[in-house]
Amino acid sequence: SEDVFYFPHDMCTLGDTTCQHRKNVGKKPIVVAGGTIDIRAIDPTCPSWTTLKDVGKSSNVVKRFVVDPDFARCVRPGDELLITTDSFGDTNGWDNHFEWTAEAVDIAAGVIDMVGDASTRVFATEAGPGESIYAAEVALLRRDVIFEGHSIANEAGIIGGHFMIFHTRDVVQTIEGVAFHNFGQDGILGRYPVHFHKCEDSYNSKVSRNVIRNSNQRCILIHGTNGVTVEENVAFQTKGHCFATEDGSEVDNHFLRNLGAAQRMLEFSNGQSDSFEAVGVNDLLHANSLTTYWIRNAQNYFIGNVAAGSKGAGFWFDMVIETSFSPLFKFEDNVAHSCATGLLTYPGRGWTPSNSAVLENTRIYKNSIVGMLIIFGGGFTVKNSIIADNTLQIQDMFQRYDATVVEDTVIIGRSQDAKNRLGALFLGSGEGIRYNYNTYHNPKLRNVTFSEYGGTKKALKQYADTVFGDPIGMRQPLSAIDVTFDSTVTGSARDPLSTETVNTPWTMYLEDPSGTFGPVGKGPGFFVKNTNRLTRFISEPCSLLLPGTSSDTLFCEGSCLRNVLIYPKNCASCTKLLLSDGTKSFEYIRTDSLIQYSDTSRLDTKHFDVLLPPGNYQGTFKNNHNGVVQPSHVDFMWRNPPQRQGCTAL
Repeated sequence: SEDVFYFPHDMCTLGDTTCQHRKNVGKKPIVVAGGTIDIRAIDPTCPSWTTLKDVGKSSNVVKRFVVDPDFARCVRPGDELLITTDSFGDTNGWDNHFEWTAEAVDIAAGVIDMVGDASTRVFATEAGPGESIYAAEVALLRRDVIFEGHSIANEAGIIGGHFMIFHTRDVVQTIEGVAFHNFGQDGILGRYPVHFHKCEDSYNSKVSRNVIRNSNQRCILIHGTNGVTVEENVAFQTKGHCFATEDGSEVDNHFLRNLGAAQRMLEFSNGQSDSFEAVGVNDLLHANSLTTYWIRNAQNYFIGNVAAGSKGAGFWFDMVIETSFSPLFKFEDNVAHSCATGLLTYPGRGWTPSNSAVLENTRIYKNSIVGMLIIFGGGFTVKNSIIADNTLQIQDMFQRYDATVVEDTVIIGRSQDAKNRLGALFLGSGEGIRYNYNTYHNPKLRNVTFSEYGGTKKALKQYADTVFGDPIGMRQPLSAIDVTFDSTVTGSARDPLSTETVNTPWTMYLEDPSGTFGPVGKGPGFFVKNTNRLTRFISEPCSLLLPGTSSDTLFCEGSCLRNVLIYPKNCASCTKLLLSDGTKSFEYIRTDSLIQYSDTSRLDTKHFDVLLPPGNYQGTFKNNHNGVVQPSHVDFMWRNPPQRQGCTAL
């Protein structure tokens, strides 16, 4: 229960309490300082976890589980195992993990029988009843080398043991096949189950196939250290951030096939972002929170990792100033399910990588707040991914430097797994992509399919931001090429334009350049609001998108439109603009070109906002008395031209 001090041998005499170079390493430490740790206590070919292939049922109850034979060969009778939550990530789903003990193992068949009573639970397996990609994870919790801390509860936190590699550079460390029980010290920085502390280069060091269980604070933390491989570890029932880098200086670390399950909030504040007390706001969307994978620098490798049942986020790109533009080394085959949030870039400074970063083959599903929360960042691509069964699939806003690209991805409101297995227990089915059309860069969608949306839950949901939003109306519109609304997207869910009655601009439009998400049987065209000021010069036929409903969205098949803002300079009396193409004309009123903010101080009254097909136009400016007035000159702000091949731009 007393603090322990480390005395550097080249600067202190052992036990010299007057030595100014001695280091306090806290209570109950295991510290490697200048030396080597080499623990290899497991067959390195044994996987720490797998996915559940099937269950063996008798009279509708489960007594046996089917897994990969390669995993089964590493399980012994009497071993403890874990099946992760396969539920929606809320107060019920976060804790819906299934712990059990092996009674018998048939290695060839991959069958493990369970000790005790059979279970009535309907498990998510590769065999069904839902899609195989939602199968729960199965982890082996037994290790033959166990480090266990004895807790002392006091006012500063729960004091378990902690293990630290301390200021030891260029030495290969190996920690493999160890169970850490009750390690970490709640609320005390630097006291974690496994902690590389300012070791600078530690290439070829490996922390693999360990189990961290009931940690009082964090799991495996790499601080000021480069080149460590963190692989095939299982963390279950832990507090605070779990697999983490700390201050953003860490590069070239590999986080490979780790499984984090049941991460919870700290009970005591450590002053960092896994403490609510750091901001004093109890709001999972905007406040600091915990995450299973805490990423402070993208110059690391994250491959094949899973976050299951975190009460905060699965993956958090929480950058410091120096790493806000850090290039991504690799983020591939990662999964976040049954958490509050799957992946986020906020709170924090956001992340806009300096390279062509790709989040490849990411699966985000059954998260209770949002699947992906992308704020103050952008400039990266989400590719070959599945986003499903979240309350909101993707929230994208305030991308200051570049757009987020979503490519070759499927976005599902409610999967067959949610319908068939969870049924009435499922609480997801929110919007697909929610984005604010009046700030910075809007998303770019490339070959994205939306499925299972209906009623008031839209596949694409626009809204106006009144904090950072542009008071002159729409910015560059969302770009949607080869976007498909399949036959399960029905009713008003197919309307991609805002239906808000406040904070909406007069000019509202979206192009379907591929003819893949407009009305069935129609080709490429534009969605526009049904108002004469937008449709007056369109020669192609426009028809109501959803006749017989309250929607005022039109689809104008074959049209080629471009939005332009016209600024008469030095002409305060220019309150009207009469445009003519020689055949038709329309008089625009300057006050009609405003986004209708309730805060009138934000209104821009100096431009005309028009949406036009290609052609030659003559304009005449008028005052309130219909007298012709002449500005000193006219400026134009052009929005993007049509994306459809063959479209002539204004």
